[in-house]
Amino acid sequence: MESEYLNLLTPQQLPTELALSDEVDERVSEALKLILEAVNHSCADLAGDKLNQALIIIGETKRSPVNDLLTHNSFLSLEKIDDFDRYFQIVHVQTEDTAIVLISSLLVALREFLLLSQSKDFNSSKVVDLKKGYQEYVKLLTRVFTVF
Repeated sequence: MESEYLNLLTPQQLPTELALSDEVDERVSEALKLILEAVNHSCADLAGDKLNQALIIIGETKRSPVNDLLTHNSFLSLEKIDDFDRYFQIVHVQTEDTAIVLISSLLVALREFLLLSQSKDFNSSKVVDLKKGYQEYVKLLTRVFTVF
């Protein structure tokens, strides 16, 4: 992965439906299956292995930062948006490979979640809630991409 920053699509690029090429469909399907296996796994190390496999399958894609587009529909200045993004390690991007960016961003979030969930200070009931949330997000992506 290029960085541990979370790449977020601009709201205009968030799809409700997205037709994928056969090659991307296969990669997306396999990655989403591995993500579900990771989320449902009780062993963090094995779950991490599944996420790493998904990262390899999904691969990288071209993306470019787009913070200047965000200021058009915001009361915040570009400097404030940049401050917020740096603090939360977010980069708003645009790409032609929407599915790849969505899934790679999900993988970044899940890897961080796995690290946090192993902490003794992390509330175990919240782990269950977050896992359910990730499961639902994967279901949403399977509907948007019409895969498996």
